[in-house]
Amino acid sequence: MAFRKVINPFLILIFYVNLTTAVIEVDVTKLSVNFNSQINNFINCFGVDIDFYLQVATSNYSQVNQYSIAQEDATQYSVNLPGTSAFTIQSTTDFIVLTGILSMRCSNGQNTSDSFLLQSQSSKQADKNNQDVPIQVTSNKNQWTLTATINRKCTGLNEYGFNCNEQCSTVNDAYYCYTCGTNGQKTCCNSGNVNPDDCSLYDHPVSTTWSPNTQCSASAENTYFWLMISFAIIIAILAILLLLVLLELCCGLFTGHRTAKRSEDGEWIVQKEPKANRELYDGDINRHHQYRRRQEESVESTVIDDRDRRSPYTISRQGMENHSYDDEILRNEFQEAQPRRIARV
Repeated sequence: MAFRKVINPFLILIFYVNLTTAVIEVDVTKLSVNFNSQINNFINCFGVDIDFYLQVATSNYSQVNQYSIAQEDATQYSVNLPGTSAFTIQSTTDFIVLTGILSMRCSNGQNTSDSFLLQSQSSKQADKNNQDVPIQVTSNKNQWTLTATINRKCTGLNEYGFNCNEQCSTVNDAYYCYTCGTNGQKTCCNSGNVNPDDCSLYDHPVSTTWSPNTQCSASAENTYFWLMISFAIIIAILAILLLLVLLELCCGLFTGHRTAKRSEDGEWIVQKEPKANRELYDGDINRHHQYRRRQEESVESTVIDDRDRRSPYTISRQGMENHSYDDEILRNEFQEAQPRRIARV
């Protein structure tokens, strides 16, 4: 129970859950603790039992591996913890903490303990997969020194990244040449024949398949751009012309009212009227006006019955000046001339 009270502060972590299926392996080797003085300065007995608890805590769970060394000499200044402590962690994590708890017990009941923070890493920090990292840390209370080597790696082939969810494999063929960095980044081969932008070879055989890394020249991109602009302008002009045609067909926007006006005026125009008829009509109209003027002059001097008034008639031209006619006879022979209207243009 005593060492659990020491571990508890290291278990209070705030994590984000990131669901993946890859597996991470953490190896801790070459463990040793230097007390900077004899062990019996901390425990008053001739021999001590040492328990070392190595713990990995992540955002989803924690694991504990234990070393036990019995009856160590109390005159020693340092203790080596042989072997390897390996942890296999599911990569549903974006945080990892590696801690160690060293507890010493004496046969007379005395004991002491101290803790070490070996490593703390998150997904926002630089990835150090597949690298042996030597560390040296100091305990929290007694200033003991612990040294170790830590290697964090992905168990899957060609997996990289903090959660081992990055895929990368070294490529060196006729088209591309690059290697993979410690966190899965592609590093182009150091060669004058390799394009540093996409790691493609400048001199490579013609490929019959399309590649997403194919790059167009600047002139080709400009030509394509202006072709698309021209195509858009042509489409816009055709759309406007089509709209005008539809408006003309549906509403008669431009010629409908003019056609209606011409048809209305055409009803009053005599088509292909003979010249002789026009001359007779003009003559009859003139005589009609002269007759009305004479009638109006005679009305001023005397009152004439309405029945005695004469109306213009279409009659023969012969004998109009020297003969008088009965109104009833003339009415039977009357044919009213149709007036002409001049079409408005």
